Amino acid sequence: MSIRFSRVIPAVSCAVLLTACGGGSGGGNAPVVIADPDPEVAFFNDDAKLGYVDSMLGRFLSVFRPISNLTGDTLGKRTIAMTETDNVSCSGGGSIQMSITSDGTENALPDALSISFNNCVEDGETSNGSIALSMNLDDTGDNGTITITASNFTVTGGEEDIAMNGGVTVAMQSTDSSDTFSISGSNFSLSAGGESISISDYNITAIDNFSADSSSLEAGMTVSSDVDGTVTFLVDPPLLINGFDEYPSSGTVTMTHSDGSSLTMNASNGDLATFDYIISDGTTTSSGVLRWDEAGFEDLLDSE
Repeated sequence: MSIRFSRVIPAVSCAVLLTACGGGSGGGNAPVVIADPDPEVAFFNDDAKLGYVDSMLGRFLSVFRPISNLTGDTLGKRTIAMTETDNVSCSGGGSIQMSITSDGTENALPDALSISFNNCVEDGETSNGSIALSMNLDDTGDNGTITITASNFTVTGGEEDIAMNGGVTVAMQSTDSSDTFSISGSNFSLSAGGESISISDYNITAIDNFSADSSSLEAGMTVSSDVDGTVTFLVDPPLLINGFDEYPSSGTVTMTHSDGSSLTMNASNGDLATFDYIISDGTTTSSGVLRWDEAGFEDLLDSE
């Protein structure tokens, strides 16, 4: 079993990339800080252990699930072949209106794409609002960027209702020696079920280094929720996996809550199967060693 971090991120947005790519993201916005909903108990504490890690990453990646579902392979291929504007009927009712800007070159990917959802029903989910894509790819389609902006985009009728606003940039770079894939942006808001989440100043970058036979993952973001308060998440130095190793040989993950509590995970302990952790509740500190295969980080580590 070989884990490659760069497979984790494309897995949730690969369908978007079929449509094309482009643009950059804004920056400099101050992170949204939400007061601790439960100030009597430290968010990171010895009883809670590492329960927040996988759920937080899952929330971030879930931002891209509705976009991926609604711009699948068939839609992506139809988009490339379309004229400047068109309406597409959804399988369960409603429609999608699309506007495309391109240089007119035969078989060229579009430069920009606007998608408006009008009670579009696919797989039992109803979508409304709009998504705009600004694209800049080279002729191979392997290098470039796409900026995705959601405006009052909602998905209802699924496991939980979702609403999204904000922008994100997907960037790809492919060479003979490495593949790099990243997701970044300044602010993205998401309401899912009964929780409202704001993700600020985020960047996740995965690199497959073929010449070194290794993969790395670095990340940083601030996640604010009306359920959990505000957590700053940082992977620095990057998590590194060598060859066909199953787990990282080095790298540090640090999470700090606005109440002052923190959790640090360190893969650089000399044992590939385990990582060290330190939990501080602001007053006391506890530490220990856990196995990767028992930690349950399905969204952070993926296997083939």
